[in-house]
Amino acid sequence: MGGRAWVESEIGKGSKFYFSVPAGVPKGAERVRWQEGEVSPLAGIRVWIVDDNDTNRRILRRRAESWAWWCAIRPPLRSAWWAIIGDACDLAILDFDMPGWTARSCRRTAPVAR
Repeated sequence: MGGRAWVESEIGKGSKFYFSVPAGVPKGAERVRWQEGEVSPLAGIRVWIVDDNDTNRRILRRRAESWAWWCAIRPPLRSAWWAIIGDACDLAILDFDMPGWTARSCRRTAPVAR
């Protein structure tokens, strides 16, 4: 998929996690201007948050809900079943490597969103 992920860490101060994702702009797309306090232009998108760590799921859910996203939060094994039965999403945030299940296996079985 391209992109990059990295961490900057300082003893006694903590860590910062970064990622980049290359994304193209669809033909005919218009620039959306959004200000804090307005309804997000991405409000209502369906997002899966799949992680084996409950704390990570809660943090991601709070952020996503602050943007008015519809969140589906599940531990990894239930999420695999979800993908198989056909519950599509617009965005999936996946822990890449979880015990007994990987993000790659979800990618192979997940339905295409709308």
